[in-house]
Parts: sequence; C-alpha cells; structure tokens
Amino acid sequence: MTATSCCDVSLKKSIPVVITFNGDDYLATAFDIGVTVTGDNELEAFELCREMIEETFLVYAELDSTEQLGPKLKEQFCMMQKFLQVAE
Repeated sequence: MTATSCCDVSLKKSIPVVITFNGDDYLATAFDIGVTVTGDNELEAFELCREMIEETFLVYAELDSTEQLGPKLKEQFCMMQKFLQVAE
C-alpha cells in the first residue's frame, strides 16, 4: 500500500499487503499490522484492506487514551503508528 484513499490519514511508509486466492475469493493481508479481509477479486480485496486499515487507525487515533484498548489492540495501534499518521 503506497497511498491512502482517505484524506484524514497519510502514510509514513508503505505497508506491505499480500494478496492470495483461497479457492473462493481473494485474501488481502497486511501481516505487519494484523489485518486480513476478503474480496471477490484482487482489487476489491486490496481496497477493502486499505479501508479497514485506515478506519481502524482513525478509531484508535481518536481515543483519549490507549488504556481503553486491550493488549493486542494496543500492539496493533503501535504497529499502525509506524506506517500511518493523522493527516494535517
């Protein structure tokens, strides 16, 4: 992922996304940040993965404190912050 689709989020560096076919549909996985989504084709899977990453990051970024997150979600947000930032 080398660009965002959301004007509220910008990339610090590109996010590797692996797309695989599982027999019925396509899986788009960003292993570094623990996001996997499915789509009917490669493009749809990728676009849905990008949207999920951006929306999840914005939800985490809007929290008053990461103490509201459990350990796994806190770790995910920490990893996301290496790749994403709230756009200014």
